[in-house]
Amino acid sequence: MAFHQQLLNALALLLLTSITYYYSIYNFFSPHVIHLHDSEADAPHYRNEVVMAESSGVRMTESNVVEIAEKKVPELSKHDKSSVEPSNTPSLELPKHDKSSLEPSKNDKASLQTITHFFSHIPKAGGTFAYLEILRLFQSMVVYPNNRTEDDIRYAQQRFNQYYKNNTNGSDFFISTGDENWNNFPVDLEGATDAYTPSKLCQWGLARLNTIKPYQINIYKRKKLKKIRVKCNVVVTERPWQDVVTERPWQDDIENVYAIVRDPLSHVLSQYFHCTESSSHNYPISIDGQDINARDLMPSLDKWLETYIDLYDQSSSISQKELRTKIKKQTSRFQCYDPWNTESQWTGFDLPPNLPNNYTYPYPMDSKDIRDATTQSFDELLFNDLKSRFRLIGDVARMTKMVCAIFIDSYQGKHIPEVCDCTYTANSTRKNSSSTFCVPNRNVYPTGVRPNGTPDCSVTLGYKSSSHSHGVKHHGSSYLKTIGPETLELLHRVRYRDMILFNVTRAVFEKQIDEMEAQYKIRICDEYREPS
Repeated sequence: MAFHQQLLNALALLLLTSITYYYSIYNFFSPHVIHLHDSEADAPHYRNEVVMAESSGVRMTESNVVEIAEKKVPELSKHDKSSVEPSNTPSLELPKHDKSSLEPSKNDKASLQTITHFFSHIPKAGGTFAYLEILRLFQSMVVYPNNRTEDDIRYAQQRFNQYYKNNTNGSDFFISTGDENWNNFPVDLEGATDAYTPSKLCQWGLARLNTIKPYQINIYKRKKLKKIRVKCNVVVTERPWQDVVTERPWQDDIENVYAIVRDPLSHVLSQYFHCTESSSHNYPISIDGQDINARDLMPSLDKWLETYIDLYDQSSSISQKELRTKIKKQTSRFQCYDPWNTESQWTGFDLPPNLPNNYTYPYPMDSKDIRDATTQSFDELLFNDLKSRFRLIGDVARMTKMVCAIFIDSYQGKHIPEVCDCTYTANSTRKNSSSTFCVPNRNVYPTGVRPNGTPDCSVTLGYKSSSHSHGVKHHGSSYLKTIGPETLELLHRVRYRDMILFNVTRAVFEKQIDEMEAQYKIRICDEYREPS
């Protein structure tokens, strides 16, 4: 009898020990399970794998924990208060998948860690408008996987981040500067997990390419969960084309460069009036102990142009280093741009040393313009050089077509905005190309309909001059018509090379559009085609 009692006591102790061990394992991992698995049916699958790994002598490292978690992907759960702030949007269910759908090929993994598309923003050439318009096209066109909303993505990323930080050495999915751990995050560009990272255009201001990361943390100031991590399918920064070949680590990766140029003469005038009239130049600067408004540092238009003509005339008698030093001092003195062939400097556009002084690039091509073999060889050289260095290079006069082309190209034709597609439309232009119209925001309302049943129309496309004037009273294109012959001659002198660039750009852009339309079997609108 005593033997049976001892046996029963031993079995009870063994059972209690097993329960205690299992419970301790559950408590250790349950905070992570809460955020990843709201379904009780899924949670044991994850816990059992952990117990099996521990019992088999496998050390639970960061990679092991991530691997186990990724084998069983959670459903996009309701936003309960135990994890993050609740959402007003309905819960969505994500398709279950195995690990192979999350772990990409090496090429895919490399693509997340690489910048491949660069939009070189030339100041005062419409770059800011183009960037914002491309983002608006994204909002109007792209429906996230499984009809997710941007709020859903923020909540899901927050859940993933809480899980990830608890299971690693404190790595943060929302780091803004990057560390050695950022490239170890799971790659999900397709929407299979909470770590889904949408691909979008990223604005980096004045940042040099060697400081830019291939992802960005976007901040939404009015949202309780402010952060969302995005993959930069295109980086936008006010840096010249030369950065592609001089700035590591991306010089071997960036194969697609975009740029927008502007009529050179109106561009110079826009630079001048930006420095003398814009709100961004209305600030004090201390000179010899006195505060002077930056706008007042600028001389008259003619004097400003003559100053730089005199400087560049010295290029044959002083070293390039000395010339650059003088130019830098002069731009600092005026607190303004260097107007000398700005767009050519920005795009790396150089002229052959033996080019005739009276050379002009033929655009549009005139059948009456008879060009000898030597001149034609210069035409071909300039055309091929520019086309080889830019995936797309357009001009402000064809802004809508350029914006549409960048958007379509950056997503490899996966998204063709309805407003850009004139394939089956006889008239490819709107009646008033300077007006605006609204379309649904499908990042917020995937079906284009608000919860109350009314159609959404919260994204505004098109150009409105009052929204992009920066407080400037005079505008380059209109003011150009009023200037006298002396000033006009000065403008031509500071932009001789840019005048050639502008014509070459227009010819190259037409060829690039022809090739893109043939590739995707579409016809890109000259101006937006407003949805009916």
